[in-house]
Amino acid sequence: MANTKDNSKEKFHWAALGVSKTFSGHGELLLQLKECFGSIRDFYGASERALRASGLLAPRAVERFLQMRDRDLPARLEESCSRLGIGLITLEDKAYPPLLREIRKPPLALYVKGTLPDTDQCVAIVGPRLADEYGRKSAAWFARALTEAGLTIVSGGAQGIDTISHEASLEAGGTTISVLGCGVDIPYPYANRSLFGKIAQQGAVLSEYPPGTRPERYHFPERNRIISGICRGVLVIEASPRSGALITAEYAADEGRSVFCIPGSIYSQLCRGTNDLIRRCQGIPVLEPAHILEELFPRWQGREGSNLFPNSGNRPAAACTDTERKILDYLSKGPVLPEELAAFLGRGPLDMHVYLTQMQMKGLVGRDACGRWFQTV
Repeated sequence: MANTKDNSKEKFHWAALGVSKTFSGHGELLLQLKECFGSIRDFYGASERALRASGLLAPRAVERFLQMRDRDLPARLEESCSRLGIGLITLEDKAYPPLLREIRKPPLALYVKGTLPDTDQCVAIVGPRLADEYGRKSAAWFARALTEAGLTIVSGGAQGIDTISHEASLEAGGTTISVLGCGVDIPYPYANRSLFGKIAQQGAVLSEYPPGTRPERYHFPERNRIISGICRGVLVIEASPRSGALITAEYAADEGRSVFCIPGSIYSQLCRGTNDLIRRCQGIPVLEPAHILEELFPRWQGREGSNLFPNSGNRPAAACTDTERKILDYLSKGPVLPEELAAFLGRGPLDMHVYLTQMQMKGLVGRDACGRWFQTV
């Protein structure tokens, strides 16, 4: 494999091949072609005669490649990325997500705003744009808890569950990745343009589509394979029977990744998809964030030095956020009702429930028979 310096000379030729889709899912073949021609750049510019003489491409593949090849495209991509401050990671780069490299059709190139975290401890959270209160509350709780356990949250940047998951992860001081169905320079949905800026500061906005690519309907099912491909597991918060979240779950199952589902009401259309995944034993039902950690990282439980399972063994509880410290300071006076806490913090009842449940899971607070919360540390 070429070193990073060599890769930088031809990475935009990898990107150009990614745009054409001619070699989608044929990364090994491209590495063979690179070895045969000396570099991907030389392969990209090779004559028809040289391509046929290599013996690595069928005649029809040569014809398709020549029809799709745009000799000026690598230079245009390089100029666009440089002008817009967009990074590029190719399939042969060390920074390429290791789990994503294992899927059947890994993107040949990834465009990045921000910094892609060097970790494979990622979990995706997906769900509907028009989520109900149950879904919004669940997404916020799970995203915060998994972030504070040390995981990176991955989602699609859409409104609804995606947005809530990204925001909760950022609020918890963690790292989050948003995978878009358009160029990373295109804020879609536009209402999330500020959110994408924050994600780029604490994580990465990611796409396989080059700068300037507009969102198209067929892009989103394609990008869902990247959401699941980066992660060890996918949590489906809610999903109607034809939800895009189910497409992500299907990709995850096909690639051998864990699919988790939050059970929902049998009367809710938003929960039909998730409940059906559980019914068909295609989704693991989870009732709290710890269930995901237990499934994905059992080896970390009770182990010294792990930031997962913060209360296992004799290690101290996980570090508190600023809001949690304020809650603990207030509870030091004695047990109080959640309404009193909410008024003190200026938070709504939904936010208060999420914070207190999160803190209870971390062993910081408890609740008595009268519904009052008290400090346990």
